[in-house]
Amino acid sequence: VALDLTNIRDTLCRMEDSIIFNLIERVQYPSNAEVYAPDCEDLSTFMKHTIKSAGSNGCYADHFLYKTECLHAEAGRYLHPTEHSFFSPLPEPVMGENHRTKIRETILYPHSVNSNQKLLRLYRTAIVPEICAEGTDGNLGSVCCSDIHLLQTISTRIYYGLFVAESKLRSEREQFNQLIRDQDRDGIMAAITKPEVEARNIQRVIKKVQTFSPVSYTHLTLPTKRIV
Repeated sequence: VALDLTNIRDTLCRMEDSIIFNLIERVQYPSNAEVYAPDCEDLSTFMKHTIKSAGSNGCYADHFLYKTECLHAEAGRYLHPTEHSFFSPLPEPVMGENHRTKIRETILYPHSVNSNQKLLRLYRTAIVPEICAEGTDGNLGSVCCSDIHLLQTISTRIYYGLFVAESKLRSEREQFNQLIRDQDRDGIMAAITKPEVEARNIQRVIKKVQTFSPVSYTHLTLPTKRIV
């Protein structure tokens, strides 16, 4: 059931809706770029050291994101194959070892790929300046909370693509095995993706944005190539 492409597509569409709603929520605030500025003076030396040790630049937004991830890590969020943290190390889950082992038993092959730092940079340097007005309104905490919801949903959506890849691999195993043996990265991507489907997906997203939001975003442009 988990690798049924129809079920996967339905789940991806729901995530798509969540991402669009969260983007619309973020647009209600200006960029508030100071929350992304390195070495926030409002954070204690101890806190800056803590988050920098986990991969942060010491900014205000990272403090909120790191604290949120610590709590989620204790709840076992990052044991799921489509959930990956932006920072590491994080606390161990508080649940028992038997429960943790059960969660780790998954149909996906274990991997160490994590593109969330790239996503974080892209979000703050490209997406926020594109969709939000310049300036600040003082709602720094609300902006950080909005960012966290959005970033985590986008991240989960990205890694959920692993189920798509695994499903296609199992349905055409001989073709993929040969591509893997040949180390043909372009061939693998061509076998996994369909440009005509992706073009329809972009148009679907545009229609959803126009439907969900009363504000016109006709000045925005969607990327025509992968950026994550």
